[in-house]
Amino acid sequence: DKPVVKLDGQTRGFVWTFVEPTGGSDDKAKAEAKAEAKVDVRPAPPSSGKIAAGDKVRVRDSEKEDWKSGTVTEVRGSKPVVKLDGQTRGFTWTFVELAGGADDKGKAEAKEKAEMKPTPPSAGKFAAGDKVRVRDNEKEDWKAGTVTEMRGDVPVVKLDGQTRGFTWALVEAEGGGEQKPAPPPSKIAVGDRVRVRDSEKEDWKHGVVTDIKGDKPAVKLDGQTRAFTWGICELDADAKPASPAPPSCKFSVGDLVKVRDNEKEDWKNGTVMEIRNNAPVVRLEGQTRGFSWQFVEAGCMDEKPKPAPPPSKSCKYAVGDKVRVRDNDKEDWKNGTVMEIRNNAPVVRLEGQTRGFSWQFVEAGCMDEKPKPAPPPSKSCKYAVGD
Repeated sequence: DKPVVKLDGQTRGFVWTFVEPTGGSDDKAKAEAKAEAKVDVRPAPPSSGKIAAGDKVRVRDSEKEDWKSGTVTEVRGSKPVVKLDGQTRGFTWTFVELAGGADDKGKAEAKEKAEMKPTPPSAGKFAAGDKVRVRDNEKEDWKAGTVTEMRGDVPVVKLDGQTRGFTWALVEAEGGGEQKPAPPPSKIAVGDRVRVRDSEKEDWKHGVVTDIKGDKPAVKLDGQTRAFTWGICELDADAKPASPAPPSCKFSVGDLVKVRDNEKEDWKNGTVMEIRNNAPVVRLEGQTRGFSWQFVEAGCMDEKPKPAPPPSKSCKYAVGDKVRVRDNDKEDWKNGTVMEIRNNAPVVRLEGQTRGFSWQFVEAGCMDEKPKPAPPPSKSCKYAVGD
């Protein structure tokens, strides 16, 4: 039972706590009398009930506003929903007339028939996914977009970079003219080198097909770790065939390998997580997911272990031995005690510590460990223990 009020100059209406006739509640009677006596209530124009989706109209919410031009996108009950030129959403309006006014309906129809261009061969032949260009009148610039669905014979088009689709007065296949025939089914398979992009305005990007999702290949770009689907995907004619794996290279889960996607990239170290389609899926160090790679070789970069120093021939340790330890020639010696023997090497716990560790250099004896001589017995003391 509450009126929905749209403020002058706004496009949407809302419910309000306090609503009064213009002039306040005290002047309500005067306002009603004045309205009945002086207001010339005009009948609805003959065309108001015959407006249909696609009609070009002019709209406004009060006689103080200027007319705005737009296009009917749909009819809700008896009210047309009009999208203003240059806008993306449609709204209902208080006053709606065919473009040029209701009195000029006959002239407008005659002019429209005289100037009407033949329907292009592509009209009504769009399908979801088609690339198109759209605009609401011939004064606007074309905008590029994609058909998201069909409402009857009218395509709903989502502009590039937008999230919602709308109907438009003029829709043409991308580039104008007739709709291009759909490309033949893709013959791209997992492992193929391809080039991809989302529109003809973008530069080509190169990568490898890692999976087929439905009828679309998922492509991992060179130097990236994740794969995505793309609007346009073609076999890379300039790609060099992948080098065959050497006969001696047979990977298995857990192998340490080095990988890259082209010869310009640096090698990256990783681990084989699984074997998919006779190719290893490798997870890079520090990553949580694995991917396929163009080049995979056994072994990791800079993985040569330093040779352990030969065990000392003259040094045979046992649990409880006092030793001195350090990890390189630049460190000072530290004193400790052998806690256990692990893999023929002593585990030494430093003085004042609670845990033991292995060390690069271990020698018998401790630093500054010579016992000080006992002081000579006092000459004035002639007693002995037990006296």
